[in-house]
Amino acid sequence: MAYELQALGIESTTSLSVFQPGMIKKDLDDKQRELMLEKIREEGCDGIITITLLKESSEARYVPGSPHVMPAIRYGFYGGFNTYYNYYHPIVSSPGYYTQDKQYFLETNFYDPQTKDLLWTAQTETYNPTNLDSFAEEFTQVILAKLKNEGLIDIDNN
Repeated sequence: MAYELQALGIESTTSLSVFQPGMIKKDLDDKQRELMLEKIREEGCDGIITITLLKESSEARYVPGSPHVMPAIRYGFYGGFNTYYNYYHPIVSSPGYYTQDKQYFLETNFYDPQTKDLLWTAQTETYNPTNLDSFAEEFTQVILAKLKNEGLIDIDNN
């Protein structure tokens, strides 16, 4: 997200470049949260975008095989059952198989670092993304378009 914003001419930074690994703990007290906000404000940030994976689910399902209807052939392997079955069975049916379906629920929030107010939020669901890189790129484009439409970022004037 930060790199795409930079490509659009909007100055942005990632949390990893502001906060050292291990600095952010699960249960922050008010003092620690204020120190984090202070660092964000020192960076000159006008907004904070957070993206959280709320839930990931995976489910195996069986996809049944399917028969194929073949037109009748005038000649062929009618000499006996073995030749007929061995020739036509692979042509007229396909085996079933198991597949793994993955579902991801993400939440994106946009905050004002001065007031700490939540200005915008969205929850998204993604089903079986084929490629993480292409999903991340598409997700970023959708979120940035929504933020632009809501007037929270100005892409055109940068």
